[in-house]
Amino acid sequence: MLLDHRSLLATLVIACACTKPVAKPPAAPSPEREHGHPTLPPTLEAFHNVLSPVWHATPGPDRVSAACVQTATLTTYATALVAEPAPAEAAGKSDVWKVRTTALASQVGSLTSACNVDGQPDVETRLGALHEAFHS
Repeated sequence: MLLDHRSLLATLVIACACTKPVAKPPAAPSPEREHGHPTLPPTLEAFHNVLSPVWHATPGPDRVSAACVQTATLTTYATALVAEPAPAEAAGKSDVWKVRTTALASQVGSLTSACNVDGQPDVETRLGALHEAFHS
């Protein structure tokens, strides 16, 4: 029996719609975490866990408030990072580690200062600079 074009098309559409999609194999484990960060040393991970929700919040008064609330905790972790030796991941780059963790701590200090200014006009800018320092 010959099918006309419309019947053939209807048959194909129904057949395709009833077919289950082929499952993709699971992705291979990766040392990358959310936001593309590699696995971090513990203190840097703790710093990230405080900074990340603030940074990824919608810019505005609520984010400014959240950033200012977290300055004491960020200061604690940044101070610890400066005092700690370079982790194994930074082997042979301890001078770079020291410079960058010191810069990170400095940016936390700048954010803290911005939080203490009436109206807090520079908090978003200082938060951006802190975020950049974290990524370096």
